[in-house]
Amino acid sequence: MAKPILSPAPQWLARLMTCCLVAVAIFFMGCVLSFSLFHPNLTFSSIPPAESISWSLRELALDPQRDPVLASGQDDASLRQQEQVLQPEGSSQGPSQQGLQENALQTLVPSPAAAVPEEPSLVAGDVSPAATLEVPEAEPLLEPEITRIITQVRQGDTPTTLLAEHLSMAEIYTLCAASHQVYPLERLQAGRPWVMLFDAEELVGFEYEIDSTERLVVSLQGDRPEIRKEAIPLEVRQVTIHGTIEGSLWATMQALGESPDLIVRLANLFAWDVNFHRDIQPGDSFQIIVDKRFRDGAFVGYGDIHAAQLTNAGTSYFAFRYVTSSGEVGYFDASGKSLRKDFLRAPLPFLKVSSNYSMNRLHPILGYRRPHQGIDYAAPKGTPIFALADATIVDRSYNSSQGNYIVLRHANGLETIYNHMSRFNPQYQRGSKVKQGAVIGYVGATGYATGPHLDFRMRQGKQYINPQDYYKKYKGTPNQTLAAGELTRFRQHVAVWRAELERTAIATAP
Repeated sequence: MAKPILSPAPQWLARLMTCCLVAVAIFFMGCVLSFSLFHPNLTFSSIPPAESISWSLRELALDPQRDPVLASGQDDASLRQQEQVLQPEGSSQGPSQQGLQENALQTLVPSPAAAVPEEPSLVAGDVSPAATLEVPEAEPLLEPEITRIITQVRQGDTPTTLLAEHLSMAEIYTLCAASHQVYPLERLQAGRPWVMLFDAEELVGFEYEIDSTERLVVSLQGDRPEIRKEAIPLEVRQVTIHGTIEGSLWATMQALGESPDLIVRLANLFAWDVNFHRDIQPGDSFQIIVDKRFRDGAFVGYGDIHAAQLTNAGTSYFAFRYVTSSGEVGYFDASGKSLRKDFLRAPLPFLKVSSNYSMNRLHPILGYRRPHQGIDYAAPKGTPIFALADATIVDRSYNSSQGNYIVLRHANGLETIYNHMSRFNPQYQRGSKVKQGAVIGYVGATGYATGPHLDFRMRQGKQYINPQDYYKKYKGTPNQTLAAGELTRFRQHVAVWRAELERTAIATAP
């Protein structure tokens, strides 16, 4: 029986199988490529450079712990022996092939004699200098920029008018109350510098110059205002001023370029020894060693008078500033007696009596006779008026007759009265304690007055006293005399200043 003949597969089926095989091959190739591209450990960046590979080989050769062969203690000879065992017997290699193998071994395992350049080892925790990130330095915190606006206190200004734009009324009231113990803000004087301090648009403080040597500083940056006084930095120069009086002390001092303030202070020093209105005459001379204060090169006032000499009618009077061992400051003559008496000789530095004490004087304004129980001293408007002695202000007011007036009560019950002032010293109010020589006001012509003058009166209880009679009875006694133990130190102090006065007198002698 004949076998059946198998017909060949159709051509289309062969083509279909071929396409399937190609598709499967492409699919597997795609999988392999995708795996290579997206696997995190098989990226191009993970392939180390050639230099790193050579460095790793050298490190592996030098570190037995990282090479299992070297870690087992096998040296270069044992490695060569293993190579010989692995080679088939009878095989031979040319010199070039053997040299290549030796060079490869020297690269992997350098001989001890070979000089290997010493390079830094990379151990855990070390960072390569090339890989160190440069972190920029942190910039320092900047202080807030403070803007200073400098103005002046104007006539009529008060803490409210100056601060209401930036603070509430409650805050201004609290600020004034807190400042009262340091410096009352109600005593702001027109013309004095006023400085506002701003951080952006916020008021953070202000400054007020009390005088040429001291300022009030107020900070508003904390929970409560910080208020203090601080000295204004000044340049101090010690100078010696000397002159011979021609005409009057006032004219002579002005000719030397000095201010009236120095004349007043000199007159106060010698007020009980010399009457500067009646006794001073041409030919008298004076010397003053005094500190002058300057701010930004401009003269702002006088400091301490260290020593002074006044020669009047051939008699020389001396004044020396001295600080006792207990810290008290005063002026003394050459023998150690205080120049300060219990009472000043007069309330003004220069005395020109325009009207005496009288019980029957024709009043220049009212036109009829009435008692004038005081002494009128003519003086320019604005002349400072001094407290005659330590006292308490018991009255400070105004009426149509006396004008602006002040009444002082002294320790012995004596009262002194000062009438027709142009203005008061705002530093003192009713009830204030004042020291002898303190400026309590200024000469004016308020009330019943035809011109600027001071109507000065004394009263014991309700009885008025003629000031001139009082001065005749009361010669004035020093309120301090240095003790014997203090005199030695005082004489040493005086010797220095007296020598300076004598040196100046010789240098300026004709």
